[in-house]
Amino acid sequence: MVLRSSFSPVFDKLELIGYAVDIEIEKDVRRRLIVMNGLAQETQNARER
Repeated sequence: MVLRSSFSPVFDKLELIGYAVDIEIEKDVRRRLIVMNGLAQETQNARER
């Protein structure tokens, strides 16, 4: 989901919104990766016991 526009002068605000959305999506993806990696590590540790 990317909200960007190539019409710079008229749609500057839309571009800024697009970048903000991109940043939020990126943060969300990173959070999920961290959680998934943590769960994978816990599972591996549980198997080794």
